Amino acid sequence: MLFSPYILPMASTRLHWNRVPTSRGDSWAEFFALDLEDRHFNGLDGVFVVWEGGSAPAVIAVGSGNLRETLRLQRVDPAMTLYQGKSIYVSWAKVDPGSSAGVLRYLLEALKPRLSMPLPAAAAIEVNLPGRGDEAPANVLLAPTQV
Repeated sequence: MLFSPYILPMASTRLHWNRVPTSRGDSWAEFFALDLEDRHFNGLDGVFVVWEGGSAPAVIAVGSGNLRETLRLQRVDPAMTLYQGKSIYVSWAKVDPGSSAGVLRYLLEALKPRLSMPLPAAAAIEVNLPGRGDEAPANVLLAPTQV
């Protein structure tokens, strides 16, 4: 038989989506105000989601890699600079580099960001989305600040 009648379940994992401390508790980070030089980002690899808030929220971009460098590059991307001055938020999660491509694929397929990118060849790894579902416990000691 060439095809199995059984569908293998998709691999999955729970992520901790990071926020920043504010006077009103933790909240989503403002994309252009997040302090990427904060030691929180030292050697931190993972995935991120950038979205526009407001009455019609929409995911703008997702990505993976060294978060300090990748987010820094996103900020100067001409397609992203068009969003300066708007309510743009970001959250990120630490992900093992071996799982990163699969998690990124799932985020791209599930969130369909405005700024597209090629799908990684890896099999998708299902994760909880920012603000939805149970989160894993925090796995980075210090929360970053905003400037």
